[in-house]
Amino acid sequence: MSGEKIKTLVELANNRLNSSEDFEQFQVFVSQALDLDTIYSLIDEKIEREDGPKVLEYILVGLSVKPDSQKTVENVYEYVLNAINNADIPEKMKVCLISRLSLELNKLSTKQLIKFINMCKKDIEESNENCVQSWKELFPHILKIVSEIKLIRTEEFEMSGADYKEMIITDICRSKIQPNISVALALMFRGTLLTEKEHDLVIKTLCSYFGQMKPQEIPPILQQILHFCSSGDFLTLFCTLQKYFDDKYHLDQSNDENFGLEIEGAEKKEFLEAESTVLFLLEDFAKVHSSFVNDITKYIKNSIGAPNMVFGPFMLAFLLTMSCCAPFEANVIDLVKKLVVQSLVETENTQRSCWLKLNYTDIYDVYTQFQIFIKSEISSYEKIFKGLVNLGLSFLGTTSSVFKKNAEVINTVHQLGLFIIVSLVHKRSFITGSVLRKLTNFITSNPESNQYLECLHKLCKNQKLTVIENNTEILKLFKEIPVGMTDKVTCAVMPVLKTSTFLRDNIIMILRKELISKDFQLRHCAVLGFIEILCSVHLDSFTTLSQNTSSQDSWPGLFTQMVLDRDSVDIHSVVDSEDTSENNKTICLEILDALKTCFYQKSEIKQSLYRGLIRVTSHNNELCVCVNSLLLDHMGSWCNRLIVAENKKSLKFDKSVIIGKDNKAIIHEPLDELILLAQHVLVTSMQLNDNNEHTKIDELKQLLCQLVNFYSECNTDEIKVNENDCLLDIISDTTEHMEVIKQILCVYQAFMVYIVNSWCSSDQDNECCKKLQKLFYKYNHILEAVMALDKTNKKKDKSNKKNKAETTGTTTKFVEPAIHLDFDVLYKFLSLLTKNVSWASETNVILLKQNVRLWEFVLKLVQTHLMEVKNLLSRDIKPRNLYENICKLTKLLYDYFLFDVCEKIKFSQPVLELGLDCYLQTIKLVNSYYKNLNKFFADSNQDDSNDESGGIFDVLRNMRLYLDQILQMNQVDDVSNQEEDIDDKETYDKIESHLIGCVTVVCHGLKNNQDSKIKNILTWLSMVAEKYSFSNSSNSKQFLTLMLEMHSANQEDPIMLANIIKHLCHTFGRISKAHKTNQSQISPLRLITTWNRAVMCLVLCQSLCNELNYVIHCLSRIKAELNASQKKIKNICLDRLKSREKAICHRIVLVVLSATSFTKTVIPLGQCTESVFNLLYQVYKTINVVTKHFLARSTVNEPVYKQALLGKLSEIVNDQLSPNVSKFIMFIEYDRPLTDKEKKSVQLKNQTRRQASYIPRVVTELELFVNLITKLGKKCKDQNLLNNIKLTATRDFRLNVQKVQDMLSKQNNSDESDEEIIGNKRPNEADEQPPKKKRRSGSNTAEIRGESSTN
Repeated sequence: MSGEKIKTLVELANNRLNSSEDFEQFQVFVSQALDLDTIYSLIDEKIEREDGPKVLEYILVGLSVKPDSQKTVENVYEYVLNAINNADIPEKMKVCLISRLSLELNKLSTKQLIKFINMCKKDIEESNENCVQSWKELFPHILKIVSEIKLIRTEEFEMSGADYKEMIITDICRSKIQPNISVALALMFRGTLLTEKEHDLVIKTLCSYFGQMKPQEIPPILQQILHFCSSGDFLTLFCTLQKYFDDKYHLDQSNDENFGLEIEGAEKKEFLEAESTVLFLLEDFAKVHSSFVNDITKYIKNSIGAPNMVFGPFMLAFLLTMSCCAPFEANVIDLVKKLVVQSLVETENTQRSCWLKLNYTDIYDVYTQFQIFIKSEISSYEKIFKGLVNLGLSFLGTTSSVFKKNAEVINTVHQLGLFIIVSLVHKRSFITGSVLRKLTNFITSNPESNQYLECLHKLCKNQKLTVIENNTEILKLFKEIPVGMTDKVTCAVMPVLKTSTFLRDNIIMILRKELISKDFQLRHCAVLGFIEILCSVHLDSFTTLSQNTSSQDSWPGLFTQMVLDRDSVDIHSVVDSEDTSENNKTICLEILDALKTCFYQKSEIKQSLYRGLIRVTSHNNELCVCVNSLLLDHMGSWCNRLIVAENKKSLKFDKSVIIGKDNKAIIHEPLDELILLAQHVLVTSMQLNDNNEHTKIDELKQLLCQLVNFYSECNTDEIKVNENDCLLDIISDTTEHMEVIKQILCVYQAFMVYIVNSWCSSDQDNECCKKLQKLFYKYNHILEAVMALDKTNKKKDKSNKKNKAETTGTTTKFVEPAIHLDFDVLYKFLSLLTKNVSWASETNVILLKQNVRLWEFVLKLVQTHLMEVKNLLSRDIKPRNLYENICKLTKLLYDYFLFDVCEKIKFSQPVLELGLDCYLQTIKLVNSYYKNLNKFFADSNQDDSNDESGGIFDVLRNMRLYLDQILQMNQVDDVSNQEEDIDDKETYDKIESHLIGCVTVVCHGLKNNQDSKIKNILTWLSMVAEKYSFSNSSNSKQFLTLMLEMHSANQEDPIMLANIIKHLCHTFGRISKAHKTNQSQISPLRLITTWNRAVMCLVLCQSLCNELNYVIHCLSRIKAELNASQKKIKNICLDRLKSREKAICHRIVLVVLSATSFTKTVIPLGQCTESVFNLLYQVYKTINVVTKHFLARSTVNEPVYKQALLGKLSEIVNDQLSPNVSKFIMFIEYDRPLTDKEKKSVQLKNQTRRQASYIPRVVTELELFVNLITKLGKKCKDQNLLNNIKLTATRDFRLNVQKVQDMLSKQNNSDESDEEIIGNKRPNEADEQPPKKKRRSGSNTAEIRGESSTN
């Protein structure tokens, strides 16, 4: 029967619109046949069939024409929904049925709609999967209809439709829902028209489900949420994703060498796929919605002070992905840079301040995090990998002008970029070509940026094969590099030249072409390039170019000690594989043959050639024979054969240095460099014992012996400098003939080096000692004569100062020259003097060891060598075997000059000063370059019989011992008696300064992991400050700075700083005599004296300013953490936060109390007064920043500032600081006692001008403080705060502008003679040497000069 009814219903429904009769017939059928039971049976029969939706449509159409069918329609809707939810119907069929029902929802009654809403709500709360399609499709339509109803009345409530809709959405969001329906719920809300409040609630609710979901479930729901996210919701969604993925990672440190990120819980593959899909969805969404990226970058900028809170693995992956999109690339990479720089600055600050370290939370370790991230599999995702490459190259291009940070931080960023590039190329070698292409462009466009060359060198060293596969890029680089960089690029690509004959041959051709160029710089660079190639060849077996080359990497690699190889101090290159070359010796001979043309080049090229050949023959002794053959003829051309003596020859100084047309000296031949090369080749060849070349060796030896014989016995009138004059004739004119005199002296130095270098056994003692003594006697004789005559000429110039035309150009001071020496020769020379050597007997060299001038000469050579090493390192060129050489030199200097210091002083004080200076320069070099003094001292002293004497603390103990001795020797009991005894008393200023410098370097190299030993050092520093005074202001300042830095870095409480300030203020005296300081309450402190207290004042004010800067850093960190925690990525501990805020206020209180001491003191006129006002400005500025922070955080119900004790800080400032500041300003402006001379002085005039600048700044910040405290008190209704500021609510001091103008006008009318007198005294008064001068006017005059220069 039902089948017939359905057939009839379909037929009549299809024909109902044909005519009015058909419509009436259809209406009659519906009224008679379609009762509720019939409809139910039809639905049950057809609900699961394909024609079910069509039958439902006809039933609803029929009911629409049936009178009074509203109740029936509602029952049908309810029955159909229940049937859909309970029956096993395909999803497609469900969608069709529900879509039909939704078309006529607006015809249902409000009561029925509410019933349907409750049904859907119940299904959602129960997470019934069978009902998903029902509420997912119907709920948005029902809520839209209900929200348009003005008033809904039921037995339970009465409210508007919009409010009812909000209530239903709120109830759904608060209910506990299973993750299996979260995607459907997101689809439902996506189709629902939501208000802004509802939208925020829905987004937060959907995001809250993430934590319960599996990784593979995240991308589907994310895709739905992204479609209806608005601008304000982006950050909530992103932060939820970040928290989800970051929480899944944990750091696996089971293997120290290969530690990395491991994934918890879910399978790794599923997790990585989910994360990569999420990043793809976010990137795709960001391309259309730029505000998404803008919201995230804004959030990062607000939280940049806390990189540990925002810079997790997911954030880094997202930023790297977005950096591949052109619109966001620059902004995103700049953000990553800022986060990296901020983390480096945090690390640096925590090393300087113990208080800051205690109040900082986790420090983001940039190196470790990037190392872990690159090792993780997510970095292999295409966009992330591409972003890492771009980021590494961007790091390499970072400049200090952009971030305004110190050079060390920027250099660390460069090394991080280098590490990223090298690691990525190692991980995926196919990017080598593109990386080389970009490096080539950077090198050609930024020739001064050595970090790109360093990166190229590391790539060539670690990825030889992949670089060789892209050799076209290397050749392109050689063709495009600017003039003057050929040698640097050759050095950078040397590792691949050892392996690739193709590259090597092409580069040799390029260098040969440049060698014959007209451009001088090109020729010079070609010579240096050839030298680098020759140095890379190892000719032991004459088989391969690179076989067995286990030499050290010649590139500096500052970052490799920290990341690539943290456990080693120096980096060794790996043994290279063999290549197919079999003619390395032939190649070397061809290069040497090409270099013969350099003998006719300018002296600069010859100098580079000679020094380079010394390096070449040191690495390949076999080439000495070849170099010897080239050298003999050339050297013979610069020698004169003497008729008088057959065994003597002289050098052609008359041709090596000539005077040009413009009366400037032109050097044609650097004879000293030539002699050094010749002696090196000779000594090295003699060690080879090659009988086949014995004749040529003897010939060179004979030539050098003849030269030595002549110059060891000749007089100054026998040394010809031109056709008409000898050395005796021109020695008095050092200005015109300075170059030839210097060359003669350098030649003597080279001959002395030859004697020492050829000294191989005790059999040569007598001969070598005599020759060395004779040569040095002649050298010293010439030098003393030149220096004496030079001083005489200077006195004549001063006496003839009125004739300016005659004295023009005659003021150049003659400086003793020093030759460039190879380290081995220098070490041998110094060893001869400092210890008992096996190749010379002690009895024969005793005279040499007692020669003070010889000591000074050798130590000056050491100083020159260290300066050259520093210069090379500054250009990112690392000498071969640098670390071993520095270790050997340090041990030599330490064993001699850091033991028995008093005996060394008796022998020669200048020698000890030079030796300590050399030692100081070596440890400075190590500390700045290798940054591991502890290992360095252990390595440099590893040969000692006493194993306990090599540690850094043992070295420091020895330095402290002798510094105590020197300070004791420098002490004077009574300053008033010092002027009488000063002529009879020796001073050891330089020794004292060098020892303080050594202690400073070692203390800065200490690691803060040995508390007991650090405490002993701090105790010793305090003891020295109490017990000793220093010989001059510079040493006092250096020691005080060290002491304050060590206490700041290792002690939380600044007690030492406060005590020193109290003592300084006591020495200056108080402004008010009413309350005198009890002398017994102040501990004695001899560090501060009357002659250095002005300098001490500047140092102490700066130290207090540093403490305030640390407070600002800590506050910035707190603000950033609060901004980061707003989105609940990471929950911060509120108790910890409040304790840090309290610590900030407590720290400021300590600084305020110390600053108050200055305001009660008679501060000297000049820089001291200005530094105190700068300190006061900084104090008030910091307090205002802190007050603004609490003003933003505090409310009436939650006065955060009370827990931080800001009220106590405000009370102290108002009761102690501000009143004394006002009195201090009045004292400076009106009441300072001045003598008549001071009233007319230029210093007072300048100081008055400067007061108009720095005093108003303090007043402005003070009044701002009052204003902020008032606002805070009114906002939080705190009467105590308002009561505290009554004392300073009105300013009781002001600048008297009229008085300032009157004073300036008087100064302008004063006599000019006073200014001339003061100006003439300035040079003598500038030296603040306390005991010798014994006048405070010297320090004041020095301050006048300083302030005049600033003006």
